[in-house]
Amino acid sequence: MKTKIEKIYLFFCPTDLAYLYLNGSQVRFTADQVSYENPLLTPGQKIINWENRPHQPDFTPSMYLPNLLPRTAYSFKFNGEFHPRDSVALVVNAYDEDQNKVSEQIVTSAAPMFTLPQETVSYSLALINLNTVKFTLTNLIVARAAIMTNYRFKLDRIANLRVLKITSKYAKDNLLFVHLVKKRSVIQELSFIAQEQHLFIFVPQNSKGELYLEPAMVEQIINYLIQAELQHFSLRIDRNRLTEPITKRMMQVDLSERGI
Repeated sequence: MKTKIEKIYLFFCPTDLAYLYLNGSQVRFTADQVSYENPLLTPGQKIINWENRPHQPDFTPSMYLPNLLPRTAYSFKFNGEFHPRDSVALVVNAYDEDQNKVSEQIVTSAAPMFTLPQETVSYSLALINLNTVKFTLTNLIVARAAIMTNYRFKLDRIANLRVLKITSKYAKDNLLFVHLVKKRSVIQELSFIAQEQHLFIFVPQNSKGELYLEPAMVEQIINYLIQAELQHFSLRIDRNRLTEPITKRMMQVDLSERGI
């Protein structure tokens, strides 16, 4: 079977308040999400911005957006709770090499697909108000439309590690991947192999690209898999290297049925 590596992009709410609309707003950050409340928002108001250059002079950006391919269908999902339901949307602005806006697309959870024009050199994303009063946002997920159609994505925890669970909507044993999610990183890029085999993938945890796993953590991971009611899995780890940093290689758990 041909292997295809897909990219998933996680956008968390910036803690840099220059990227948020604050007038009359109550904003509270926790470890995994942001709570926002403002009953006086006007429709179309941008609430959270993800962009390289906020429109302020001499502003140093605190985030850099991933490279989305022009003429490629992408889709998005807001992970959070919104009151009322479906009361926010995503606005996608595309700019050419002279920073002229070449397109503006407003996409909703009901029709979440967007495509950047061929002449796109840069873009920005923003969560905008339709008729929201308050919401709690965990993250925004962006990926190719086909991936968003076939897979589910959910933030979870294994012990004290924050992970992204990727499950197939159609596979019998549908837990495909679990990625470690970096702390205090506004935008994160994760990769996984889009094929019908079951892998448990770790990516680096800290800014140095290092991840330390003690034997006790491996036991917690195994318990996590058992709780997921997967009947067939094997763990491939060099136990002599558990306490050494993992940099360029990935640890994996094969969850395929034995002998297949």
